[in-house]
Amino acid sequence: MKKYNPFCSFDLIPGKDNLYQNNHTHIGSNLHGCCRCHVEQQYIPAITPAPTDGLKELVGIPQPWPLAEAPEGWLKCNGQAFDTAKYPQLTKLYPAGALPDLRGEFIRGWDDGRGVDTDRKLLSAQAATHITGDDGTYPTLNGIGNLSECNADKPDGNDRTLYWLDTNKSEKQASEKFWGATRPRNIAFSYIVKAG
Repeated sequence: MKKYNPFCSFDLIPGKDNLYQNNHTHIGSNLHGCCRCHVEQQYIPAITPAPTDGLKELVGIPQPWPLAEAPEGWLKCNGQAFDTAKYPQLTKLYPAGALPDLRGEFIRGWDDGRGVDTDRKLLSAQAATHITGDDGTYPTLNGIGNLSECNADKPDGNDRTLYWLDTNKSEKQASEKFWGATRPRNIAFSYIVKAG
């Protein structure tokens, strides 16, 4: 049985199709290799090219990318049209010839009959859901709907006031005492896809 040494780092150049192997790294059923391996406190550069056919399986899958520009062979998910003749594999996944615009968007798992996020189609967009709350200082909202009437207790305990809320708008307004949140904490990346 061949012993594989643990790898220390990948020395890959974005957009290049050469991976090198000395030790082996498995990504799914595809075999890829690392460029430098740590053996007995020494870095040993690898020189054997590894097959890159498995990278073709990544075509069309959105990948987070930490730079503003996509590497060679990749396209940004910014709603752009692409050449369907040049990228036939990508066209199979995006037959309209355009990538989704993922700038400032979260990706959500498709419901696929589970019943949590019904009536959604693959690649469909969804508006934000307004999440409200009461920390004891701000008003408590007792109902939300499209132009719904919400009874709210004023923080000082005085009379109740009616607030109107239109949940079809991405920007919600009720009163200066109202609070809510529409997104979790996050880190911004570019989304890119391998084109072919």
